[in-house]
Amino acid sequence: MHRFAAVVLCAACSHLPLAGGGGGFPSVLSKPLPGSIAPGKKWSWPEPQAFDAAWQGRLEAGSSFTVLTGDLVALENQRYDAKSSELVDLPAPAWAQLDSAVARDPERGCRAPGLRLIDRRGRLEPVLESHSWCAGRAWKVVEAEPDTYLLEGAGYGKTVARFTVTSRLAAQAVPEHYLTDWTYAATLLAPQPEGAKLIAEYEQSAPMGRCSMDTAPARHAQQFAERCYRLGELACFLQLQLRVIGDQFNRVAWSSYGEASHPTHAGRLETTGIDVDRFLRGLVVQVPGDRPSELGPSRLARALIETGRREAFEATLVAMAQDPALDAFNRLRALQVYVSLHYRENGDDAGMKKKLGMLKLDALSTAWWAALGK
Repeated sequence: MHRFAAVVLCAACSHLPLAGGGGGFPSVLSKPLPGSIAPGKKWSWPEPQAFDAAWQGRLEAGSSFTVLTGDLVALENQRYDAKSSELVDLPAPAWAQLDSAVARDPERGCRAPGLRLIDRRGRLEPVLESHSWCAGRAWKVVEAEPDTYLLEGAGYGKTVARFTVTSRLAAQAVPEHYLTDWTYAATLLAPQPEGAKLIAEYEQSAPMGRCSMDTAPARHAQQFAERCYRLGELACFLQLQLRVIGDQFNRVAWSSYGEASHPTHAGRLETTGIDVDRFLRGLVVQVPGDRPSELGPSRLARALIETGRREAFEATLVAMAQDPALDAFNRLRALQVYVSLHYRENGDDAGMKKKLGMLKLDALSTAWWAALGK
């Protein structure tokens, strides 16, 4: 019975395209573990059908994010009171009255014409760099009409905003070989019940960083990740390890000096038996869907450098950034990681401009580079 089931699963996976150096999805670990799992525990490697089910789901969804271009008007609904040294709530105007409210109180208002935002299903996030506070903020969608989004956000003060769409860069199908790597990472990161309980326990116990250089949040995540590892909970370990890699912790402040002091410890992935190259390739790509962990381009680039993968990945990233079959957002993601590799190792602007001058970039990637002002 088991032998027949294995044959069926292999047949089900036989259509999968090649991804990098691999074929379909694996049914066993790619290499043996070092044996540090607690006695009586089994490493929670996903069943082959879990990979295949996730793959089929991605094929059905299959499309990329939509990139919206439009005009944003926003107003903070709090003001700092010098006497009390506190933020004081102010009446929130109706969204239809935002323009007149911003005109009356420009210090609390903000306008961002021609803003590009990515639609993440209930959340709009900026695509390009900006020095304007409203253009660099993520927004929660309160109400959406065909060409108008009513938004709320939180930062230094509560805000309301209205985004009027002027054009859309429509979602498109993501080539299968990119979806294969995305699915590989997504399936490994999906926790089984015990792993989900451990992640919830971590969330309740995670400390707040007292400053940008406070290492307590990362130490706590690493210690908890090791606990997950000993218990054989792969997804729990990987999720927490990615938080360390991404430096994704709550702190009262952030600074470039602080970020520089927090290594990725990405080499720890090598001890899990997963295909680390494929896993990291999968994290370059982002598509709509429930993947519990993502990495920003800069920290992903640092992980590639710290694990000795820069040279091997540069050619992949360059190919992705120029691939006309890949959607504009993921071409931009690949470019951002590629550019981050250059600057992470003290590359200069002239050298980066020379490299980019040899690439065929699309309009979105070109606009992103121009917005950096290099």
